[in-house]
Amino acid sequence: MSTLSERILGGPAGSYVDRDVDRAFAHDGTGGVLAMEAYRKMGGNPKPARPETVSIIYDHIAPANTSHTASLQKELRAFAAAAGFVLTDVGVASATS
Repeated sequence: MSTLSERILGGPAGSYVDRDVDRAFAHDGTGGVLAMEAYRKMGGNPKPARPETVSIIYDHIAPANTSHTASLQKELRAFAAAAGFVLTDVGVASATS
């Protein structure tokens, strides 16, 4: 019997699968910051091919609870704007697409 992940991805556990992603989400905590750092380390194009498929949502630490968190959120806002990602910021209702 296959797992839900295996059925969704179309491959058995431990195998390599290559799938198009309709939408990717990251939250304001570690998700967005770690993804941003990894993207930069990989030499990612500042303007990806389909930036509208990436959404960053501020929902964990909103508003920022420390100056460090505020700095990270500011950096993530600038990164999202430069890349053209969808950003749902603190106190802003999400737009549907």
